[in-house]
Amino acid sequence: MRIYTDEEQAQLDACCRGFLSLLESAGVLGAAHRELIIERAMALNDFTITLNRLKVIVLMVLWQQEEPIDTLMVDELLTEEDDWGYEPIVH
Repeated sequence: MRIYTDEEQAQLDACCRGFLSLLESAGVLGAAHRELIIERAMALNDFTITLNRLKVIVLMVLWQQEEPIDTLMVDELLTEEDDWGYEPIVH
């Protein structure tokens, strides 16, 4: 069981923490990968970590560590929610 600090709870909302727990219980993440993901997310203190941004961090960590990822999990990680806050500028 992972106890999150106050700073981590402020940076990673309940949805993000729940997603990490889901990945860990599904066997996608081990404790070391979870900690690396949390560390990378905490390093982005100028950004709000949304679920989509956390998914990108998870993918980057797993690919960097050359971990095999189940196809269904890749699909879940690449599924986008509507919280990016990005509006393309059309000229």
